[in-house]
Amino acid sequence: MRLRNFVGRRAALATAILFAGAVSAFAADDTEVKAIERVERGFGAATKYEQAARFFAPDAALLDVFTPGYAVGPEEIRKSLEWQFASIKSIDNSFNELSIMRSGDLACTASIQHSVVQNPGRTDDVTFVWLDGLRKTNGRWDIVHYHAAFPLDPKTFENLANRPVTEQRATVVHESDWFSGPAIPKAQAEAELRKWADGLYEAQNPEEAIKYYDDDATMYAGPMPMVRRGRAEILQRIRDDFSGLKSLRAKIRHSGVITDGVLGIVWSLQDLDIVTKDGRSAKMNIRQTDCLRRKGGKWLAVQEIWSYPIDLHTWKGVPVLQYSSGDSTAGAAK
Repeated sequence: MRLRNFVGRRAALATAILFAGAVSAFAADDTEVKAIERVERGFGAATKYEQAARFFAPDAALLDVFTPGYAVGPEEIRKSLEWQFASIKSIDNSFNELSIMRSGDLACTASIQHSVVQNPGRTDDVTFVWLDGLRKTNGRWDIVHYHAAFPLDPKTFENLANRPVTEQRATVVHESDWFSGPAIPKAQAEAELRKWADGLYEAQNPEEAIKYYDDDATMYAGPMPMVRRGRAEILQRIRDDFSGLKSLRAKIRHSGVITDGVLGIVWSLQDLDIVTKDGRSAKMNIRQTDCLRRKGGKWLAVQEIWSYPIDLHTWKGVPVLQYSSGDSTAGAAK
């Protein structure tokens, strides 16, 4: 097995599962769900940086599609996104699927989106995955965490965003009555969520890793396959990932936790040291975001995405980066 093939699959274990849960009916009269959906669709349709920037909270942390792929706060986010909007003439944006998970004034959304972007002399037709954490403050929903990624070839890291995606689902909504509760104090929740993350990142076999996720699962990944649904499919992928593995160690470079005591958002930038059974080794940097619910006294992943950012010049994923931005507590719940 080529090391690159193995690394592309193994990284999915550490970082890429989106759990949609059981499908519930869209609450047509729920003004909060409608407000959250307006934020998601409004941001997706923005053609100017100023239009997009108004959706971010002041302390937002961004894991963007393009390198360097990490920004915290208004100034860094402006530098990361402003140039991307500079030449856009129009965007036709649509959602293949959208999952919304809300508990009070905290929410997570996960989606597959398709955009046709008109630039001078060029049209980009792209599909991508997207996860947002949102917080309601002073009567409005703002994005406090944003993570977007293009699909990649797991062997070559080529960008496959122009490939058609056949996945299509109706909007999925989970609200407060879906959470078993009751909410625990935020300090306790933050400590438990960091312990959950440490346990997942340190897992050394499939049976150990799978226990950190909810029963119904959908996997969103950077390296293809981009979507995997159901615990059985995820466990099989984890087993494939571990098949050539001797060891994996993850060091957290930056991370953040946002929680209301029953819903949690955990994001991280990780340095991975990988050793295969035949003695080969690799070092990688990956980005991960999880949305979790507290169920039966423990935290379980409900939505997750992992990715590498894209180099604009080569149009390939970049698995090794040196991140320089740096508040490890950015995006913490208030």
